[in-house]
Amino acid sequence: MSEEVVQIATLKSEVKTLTEAVRELTQSMQRNNERLERLAVLEASHTNSNSAIQRAFEAIQKVENAEAARSAENEQAHKSYDKAIWSAVGFVAAVSVFWSVFGYQAKTTMDEMVKMNVLLQQHITQDKILTEADVAKAHKVLP
Repeated sequence: MSEEVVQIATLKSEVKTLTEAVRELTQSMQRNNERLERLAVLEASHTNSNSAIQRAFEAIQKVENAEAARSAENEQAHKSYDKAIWSAVGFVAAVSVFWSVFGYQAKTTMDEMVKMNVLLQQHITQDKILTEADVAKAHKVLP
């Protein structure tokens, strides 16, 4: 019987060792499951974050495209304004030159008319021209 007792004790020891090994495997599997669950949560969070970042970049791209379009429109408007401003400046310069020339001629003409008026009044006073007949005589025109 002693051999049977030894075998039973050996079997008991092996069963105990197997039981501990199974317990360790179970605990290890539980820890792996917990880690896998955390990893799944992290992966879902990463996917959500990645999706949010992708949407943000798409929104930024839309804003950038809209801004580029507005910038092009503004540039075109600025070119139109520049043309209008330079046209106005050219017109003002032309008008200034015209008024300078015309003004000089007008002033010269006015000065001559004033001088002629003064001379005419001097002649009227000196020659004692009082009627149309006197004017006709001065020009030697007969009535």
